[in-house]
Amino acid sequence: MKSLTNKFLIIGLAAGAMLTVAVTPSKAVLIAYDGFATTGAPNYTAGTSINGVNGGAGFTGAWPAGGFDAQNGGLTFGSLATTSGQATIVSNFGFNASTRGIPSTSSGDLWVSWLWSPVDPADSNTYSGFGLTAQFGGADLFYVGDDGAAADTYNVAIRDSGQVSYSPLVSGQTYFTVVHINFGTFANDGSVDVYLNPTPGGALGAPLRSVSGLNLPATNGLVMLGYGNGATAFDEIRFGTTYAEVSAIPEPSTFLLLGAAGLVMVIRRKRRIAA
Repeated sequence: MKSLTNKFLIIGLAAGAMLTVAVTPSKAVLIAYDGFATTGAPNYTAGTSINGVNGGAGFTGAWPAGGFDAQNGGLTFGSLATTSGQATIVSNFGFNASTRGIPSTSSGDLWVSWLWSPVDPADSNTYSGFGLTAQFGGADLFYVGDDGAAADTYNVAIRDSGQVSYSPLVSGQTYFTVVHINFGTFANDGSVDVYLNPTPGGALGAPLRSVSGLNLPATNGLVMLGYGNGATAFDEIRFGTTYAEVSAIPEPSTFLLLGAAGLVMVIRRKRRIAA
C-alpha cells in the first residue's frame, strides 16, 4: 500500500513539473539592461569608477567619464528582480553626467525603467536625474529627477512640453520610474507616458504624466546626471519593447520547483523509514 501511495506521489510530482513548464512565462528579451552587479559574475568592482566599464548587456559602448562609482548593496523595489550592486554619485565630484549608447530606436514602442534613490533632494546644490537623449549632446526626449530650481520635488520634463513638479521627494527612498515612448506613425504623432512606482509585473495604473502630439526623433543614448553627494544612487536600468520586459519579477517556477524538490525529499525519507 505504501509503495502504491509513493507511486501516486511521484506521478503527481511529474504532473506538477509539467504544469510548471506550461504556466511559466517565457523570459522577456530586453534591448539593454544594467544592474551594476558587483557579486556573482560581476561587471563592476565595488568602490571603483564605472568609467570605461562595459557592464550589463545590449549597450553600444562602455560608460564614459562621468563621476559615478559602483557599490555593493543594490536598490530594491517590491518584487522587482534585482542584482547586488548600484551606481552612486561620487562625493564632491561636482557636476556628474554620464551618457551611454543604446541601440538607435525611431519607431514603435520603447519602454525604459530604472531605480533611483535621491539623497538630500531639498538641497539646491544636490540634484540628480535620468534622461533619454536624441543623440549624444542632443535634446532630451525626457528627463526625470530633481534639480536646483525645484530640488525637493519629483520633476518630469518631456520634450517640447516643459517641466512639471509633483510630490516632494523623500531622501533615501527608492523610486521605480517607468517611461513608455511611442514614436508614432506620422509627424507630431508621438507620445511619452511617465509612471511612478507601478507594481512590478502587475498593472501600470494611470500615468503620472502623459504628453502626446510629439515629433520624436530617433534616440540612441541615456544620461545619468547630478551633483555629487556620494550617496544618491541609480540601479536596474532596463530598455525593452513592453512593460513586462522592463518590470521583471522572479519566475514563479523557481518557487514551484523548490517546493517539488522538498516533496521528493519527504518521499525518500518515508522510504528509508518503511525499509
